[in-house]
Amino acid sequence: MKLAVAQVCCASLLAAMPLAALAAPRPHVLLFPVRGDAALAAAATQALKASLKQGNTVTVTEFRADLPSLRRAIVERTVTRSDLDSEGAEARRRVGAALEADFYLESDILTREDAVALRTEAVQVATGRRFPFSAEAKPAEPGAAGRESLVLSVAQ
Repeated sequence: MKLAVAQVCCASLLAAMPLAALAAPRPHVLLFPVRGDAALAAAATQALKASLKQGNTVTVTEFRADLPSLRRAIVERTVTRSDLDSEGAEARRRVGAALEADFYLESDILTREDAVALRTEAVQVATGRRFPFSAEAKPAEPGAAGRESLVLSVAQ
């Protein structure tokens, strides 16, 4: 169920992106790791990545500080090592620009008892404009699904 909520989140995210960006061959989206519940964050990041790639309408790059393009950007001084560690908007825009991304995604996964919520913002690299989205998943019956299974719902 978590994957379903994430899929809804991604579908809403793509629907709200500016038409000019979607008219481009395939907008490039930089996916930063999901923050929040440590036990679920990695799975939520992978679920978001899979969901975005599923429609084959965007190019997705998962952020890693060791990406060759980022190493080159450090040498060229278009980004700094501190930019790679920063969660600040301007640093993330510089990282996105260095990777020639149209958007970057920031996401948080939140848990309450059996419910899981995913909050995501797509940020347009060129302008800094933010497009917020959220999705929540709960099991059909109390105790019917663990939090791990709900991650897939919120990522789709």
